[in-house]
Amino acid sequence: MASSNPVQQRREQMAKAMNMGGWYLASFCDGWDETGRPTAWREYEHLDGRKATVSESGSATDPELQRLLEERDRERKPSQSEAPARLSPLGRIRALNNWLTARKSAAE
Repeated sequence: MASSNPVQQRREQMAKAMNMGGWYLASFCDGWDETGRPTAWREYEHLDGRKATVSESGSATDPELQRLLEERDRERKPSQSEAPARLSPLGRIRALNNWLTARKSAAE
């Protein structure tokens, strides 16, 4: 599938790196909707020339890309045991206090 065209070679490299069946991210767009709220979407292209748009909610205009994105998201999502523990507001205060105390004692 290697091409002599440098632009096509770069597309092939991006598609290979994304490992999504020939799809690669062509552009990330942001702007404002009709009501003035910020919005964003991603545009993907396939090596065979197909194009698809993915909305903020994650829905794609191409069913194959939609399936591949869902599979990738399932693989990336850590299990509850692997997810990093989140500190409560009180835990954050305690951690910050401990850090400040340790820093103060190190300076003395």
